Amino acid sequence: MKAMNNIMDKQKTLMYCRSFAKSEYQDKVIIANTENGQTFKLTKECFEILDTFISKKVSVEECLSWFEDKDDMKYFETILASMNEKEILVEEPEEYEYEISCSLTNRCNLRCIHCCADAQHISESNSSNTELTTQEWKDTFDKLSELKVGTISFTGGEPMIRDDFFELMEYAKSKIEALYQLMSNSLLINEGNVKKLISLFENFSFSLDGVDEETCAFVRGKGVFDKVMKNIDLLKANGMDSFSLSMTKIKQNNPHVERFLELCESVGAKPILRHFDSVGRGQQNIDLMPCTEDEDFAPYVPEPLEGKKCFASNLMPAGISCNACTTTFTIGSNGDIFPCNTLQKDQFKLGNVKDITSLKDFFEKKEYEKSEGYKNFCDIHPAKSEKCADCPVRLHCVTCIQYCYLQKNNPKCQQYCDRKKKELAVLWD
Repeated sequence: MKAMNNIMDKQKTLMYCRSFAKSEYQDKVIIANTENGQTFKLTKECFEILDTFISKKVSVEECLSWFEDKDDMKYFETILASMNEKEILVEEPEEYEYEISCSLTNRCNLRCIHCCADAQHISESNSSNTELTTQEWKDTFDKLSELKVGTISFTGGEPMIRDDFFELMEYAKSKIEALYQLMSNSLLINEGNVKKLISLFENFSFSLDGVDEETCAFVRGKGVFDKVMKNIDLLKANGMDSFSLSMTKIKQNNPHVERFLELCESVGAKPILRHFDSVGRGQQNIDLMPCTEDEDFAPYVPEPLEGKKCFASNLMPAGISCNACTTTFTIGSNGDIFPCNTLQKDQFKLGNVKDITSLKDFFEKKEYEKSEGYKNFCDIHPAKSEKCADCPVRLHCVTCIQYCYLQKNNPKCQQYCDRKKKELAVLWD
């Protein structure tokens, strides 16, 4: 949605964005778009006028006519334009363009020590009978074809381990028009399939978890680092121009974060730093927990604004920026549907594709909101949780909802919460 350049000569009405949220403290209100993280601060008096304007569904011009004082009118015009630019206020209902992730399998050809999915190695796996069959995945793609899908990602385990991987990808491509992304350890990429991969996928994401053979081998096994780097070269030589590398922050590789960022820059990859999750094999290897765990639950304040004693209304720091359970969903290997990749946990199960006749209705009519999994999701979401309803900084305590889940399951939860309330109090000055 582009910003309103001249709102006075337009007969426009505005509405709150679909992920609108607000928090109040004393005589001020902070409003937010919890999908893009944009926030704006205004007085309660201004918010009451704004809320009346939105509820009456009048044009911007009519709203401004309510003001007798020209300075007040100009000020309100300015803040409307700013909130419109931040997409906290929108001119029409937002179009739903979904980001769907498909975990094709829970099997893997590696056995990484931190794997939160506890993916089963192919040498020991008997899980294929719980996975969606070839036909069940094709049926799922048929159902997804009724939606407007912006991005569809394929992950696992290791997705390429399925014998029908290319059959499924070609079928999905014939049914669903979207940007295709492969999330893989890359070890099964070779001269024989590289061109086909390039024809199927516009973006690639590879796990690395290290900066050299030693650091990578500790997590993923011997020889993996060189194979990944070799296959990156192979893909780039055949036309790959968009890819990312990820590293999960654990105690052993935390000192190498800067080197990881430099490595990504040198090969042209987007860097992704993932949070250690103490579930799956992460629970079995809890000693990998980063020594900087407390820092991971610190309040999120962007560096350019860090240290400020107050924040102007239009220069508020980013808040929650999460599309989970709005336009982002994950389909697990057995067909279970979850809010996102990082919340693939039974407590957040929204349904199963095999039980759903129309995914279009399930998503667009928000049928998933009837599930226990959605209720549990709301319980950990600061903008939706009743427990957080009275917290004045709830819209800024995290960006990713996974951090809320991890924090709320941490013995130090109340300490982190108190710390955030104290340090983020500056937002209201």
